[in-house]
Amino acid sequence: SWGEAGGGGTVFLASYDFSAATTVTINDFSSTYDTYRIIVSGVKAISGNQALRLKFKTAGVLRGDDYLFSVIELKSSGTSISFSNSSGNLGLIMTGNSYDLQTNTVGGNYFDIQIYNTNSTTIGVDARWDAQVIRGGGNEVVLLKGSGSHLTAGALSEVQLTLGGTETFTGNARIYGIAEV
Repeated sequence: SWGEAGGGGTVFLASYDFSAATTVTINDFSSTYDTYRIIVSGVKAISGNQALRLKFKTAGVLRGDDYLFSVIELKSSGTSISFSNSSGNLGLIMTGNSYDLQTNTVGGNYFDIQIYNTNSTTIGVDARWDAQVIRGGGNEVVLLKGSGSHLTAGALSEVQLTLGGTETFTGNARIYGIAEV
């Protein structure tokens, strides 16, 4: 015989539409979940060549530096794989160094972000992401895989998506809590 399925699962928490935003703040974090998924879709920079950054607010402080990350980049033209990495950065640079957000994208850019250790008081918050970035008016697709951390421990209360300054961008973000099994 078959028993009831166990717990676990993904729970939709909120949606954020943004237009001409310099920063998108997502603050739907609680002790209910230790892992979250954020889907960011249709992202376009208003001005070209902008790097999308992810920042964490832990233990009540928006972390402005000391992020560690690496991004692997594979584009549809050419045969090489490139990478970028950094320590001591001002945020997790999710677009890598070579393939920043452009204004001439047809459908926008897409990011699937998972965030871990959101309630830990002993280890820092970790993130990993997959992204599809369109370049050259839709003539080139770039696959990005990245991971990063901020090593200061503390409960996560918000994340910020930003281009790093006064530059603006548009799109949608949806956040999901991932329940423990």
